[in-house]
Amino acid sequence: MYASQWFLTLFTAKFPLCMVFHIIDLLLCEGMNIIFHVALALLKTSKEDLLQADFEGALKFFRVQLPKRYRAEENARRLMEQACNIKVRMDFIASHSPGT
Repeated sequence: MYASQWFLTLFTAKFPLCMVFHIIDLLLCEGMNIIFHVALALLKTSKEDLLQADFEGALKFFRVQLPKRYRAEENARRLMEQACNIKVRMDFIASHSPGT
C-alpha cells in the first residue's frame, strides 16, 4: 500500500522536498536500485515503531509520522547515507524474484 506509492512517485507524494532532492540526486548518480535502498532504509529506521503498531497504526505511521521525521534536512541526509550503505546481494534478489 505505502511502498507502491513511494515507488510510483519516487517519494514525492508524501516526503519533504529536501529529502526528495537527495533521492533524485542519488537516482541520477547511482541508478534505480537506490529507490529500493531508500525504502529499505526507511523500514530499517522505523523497525521499532512498526513492531509496536497494529495494522491501522502502521498505515498511519507511514502516512503521517514517517514523512514528518524527514522535514529536517539533516535527518534526510542521514537517511540517504544509510540507504547508500545498504548492501543487498544479487543472488538474494534473484532468488526472491518472480520466475526464478
